[in-house]
Amino acid sequence: MRLLKSAVRRRPLAVRVFVSHSRDGELARQICTGIEGAGAEWFLDEAQMEAGDLFERRILDALRSCTEHVILLSPRSVQRPYVWMEIGVAWVLNRRIVGVLNGISVRDLRAIDGMPALILSLNLIDLRDVNQFFEQLRRRVSEA
Repeated sequence: MRLLKSAVRRRPLAVRVFVSHSRDGELARQICTGIEGAGAEWFLDEAQMEAGDLFERRILDALRSCTEHVILLSPRSVQRPYVWMEIGVAWVLNRRIVGVLNGISVRDLRAIDGMPALILSLNLIDLRDVNQFFEQLRRRVSEA
């Protein structure tokens, strides 16, 4: 039995990305297409929630099963409690968090009272440079 447990622990997890957004569904779906093109799996609430799902439970389960977290940072999303909850869970689980700036700048983020240092310490990317993330993701997928 000990041998079996050891073998299971060494098996690499698939690269799976949780995509967090606030009413940026079309853009989030485009990000998911890029993630899939890089060879990774993805979770997007509006695409994978089913009738009868308990929203909070489904989100928490998805966050636990993902290895990375992409957050679409926009003027709207930085005001949404669910977005911050999702970032917090990703942080506690020690997941890679990739912030994609959409209609907001690092300067704007710094000006928001109470902006968590975690966000400001990330190497954030602009939406126009999101292909750079897809290339990096493709490399991580090939190394997994």
